Amino acid sequence: MENHRKLLKKLSVTLQKSGKKSVSFPKRLHNIKWIADLERENLRYGIREVSLLMYTLSDAKLYIQYPGKESVANPKKRDSSRPWDFRPKLLNTTTEEPSRDLSFTDINESLENSIRTISTSNKDILRILSLILYRMAFMIDHEQTEDTKLQCQVISNDSAGETYEKEFSIPHYVYRPDAETIDSIATHIPKLCNIPLLQFIHYLDLLVWNEDCKYYYRALKKKGMEPNDFSVRVRKLPWINNIGRVNTLLSLINFIGVLTGDVRLSSLFAKFSRFGVSGISDEDIKKLSGGYIK
Repeated sequence: MENHRKLLKKLSVTLQKSGKKSVSFPKRLHNIKWIADLERENLRYGIREVSLLMYTLSDAKLYIQYPGKESVANPKKRDSSRPWDFRPKLLNTTTEEPSRDLSFTDINESLENSIRTISTSNKDILRILSLILYRMAFMIDHEQTEDTKLQCQVISNDSAGETYEKEFSIPHYVYRPDAETIDSIATHIPKLCNIPLLQFIHYLDLLVWNEDCKYYYRALKKKGMEPNDFSVRVRKLPWINNIGRVNTLLSLINFIGVLTGDVRLSSLFAKFSRFGVSGISDEDIKKLSGGYIK
């Protein structure tokens, strides 16, 4: 218990904002541009794709693979194409078996099952998990990598080609959570979605990175602007505030709050019915965190 309180103190953070003057804004925009600049000539979802090795973890390698399913326009929906779409791919290096692609429904179900096994007397574990997700939402634990070279592979009709190294013109921000913190709660939540916790946390970060890319592209297209325009003029648009990674992760935290009894179910449903997502409020996250978000 005392160790958990030390970890909570280490994770403690002030309430974060997501506007243009926030700490997370330049990091988010930078990583969106990094994805936008990826070469896509002669690539098509399901036919010819590229995978990039983003993380090498214990017993696993985590890639992003693109273009994703939403890069192909839905003929029944106007402006439905999201050409920057990608998806995380996790490879178990022991079995050489890839994990299945996860949806947010999968993640919610796994969170619910895991949380119900944790005693309410051990609520600090859920506070730690909520703080990890909160910090991820605002990219507090993201640092710019110094290495601009990545291992690449062409995937043709689900068959992997030769691996090669590619140097990118700019670095990107990588997720570096505190290892001690992850190890501590992994004794209580060893896996989510049948994936070891450390691997899952990194997978989730790539998943919400993609959410940022999709919403940025959509917002500029709706305004009749060029999505590849990253000028100061474009940065003034209110595209990024609470959508993309922020609202997605705050919604997961809200779900945890409902399961722990810190958030009213009616509050979650009220937002979800109006907006399709239900990010936790400032007051509720302060309550759920036990005062470690102020």
